[in-house]
Amino acid sequence: MSWKNLSAFQLFAEYVEVGTNISFAEIVKHLSVRETIIQEYGQPGLAYQQKFCEIWEIKKEFPWFPKDKVFINKDFRKKITIAFKALEEKGLHKEIKTFDGCYVDRLSRGLKVTSLHSWAMAMDLNAATNPLGGPVKFSDAFLQTMKDCGLYCGAFWKRKDGMHFALFNG
Repeated sequence: MSWKNLSAFQLFAEYVEVGTNISFAEIVKHLSVRETIIQEYGQPGLAYQQKFCEIWEIKKEFPWFPKDKVFINKDFRKKITIAFKALEEKGLHKEIKTFDGCYVDRLSRGLKVTSLHSWAMAMDLNAATNPLGGPVKFSDAFLQTMKDCGLYCGAFWKRKDGMHFALFNG
């Protein structure tokens, strides 16, 4: 059963049943964010990818980045480029040790909603040291720089996801 067929109350009941640490307000936010994305971009899939995504040869712009190429949403690339330049200017880019994914067509971990990774609108960095539900190891200055550049980080959610940086909050 997809998240779209469930009410926010049904989702909340399922999350409580499996012990997921998420509030009812966060569930509603997750659902409304996805509705906005679907209205603006459509469902994830091949047609979406061909229209809104690209292969970014990221090392050409940021030689320090741990990956050569990233499959990414074009709008997300614009924002993350601004953020990476700001991190570079402040010397904070050195905090990025690993790239752990951008495009992955899947549900959000522990939730029954389509992940922002399905639209290539989220990037996971330093996953091993910033695990889902664990402590956030990025500096406050790093997180604030990303936020100031218009990105959302799971470090600020009730269910911490410090590795997760995204175009939308949810």
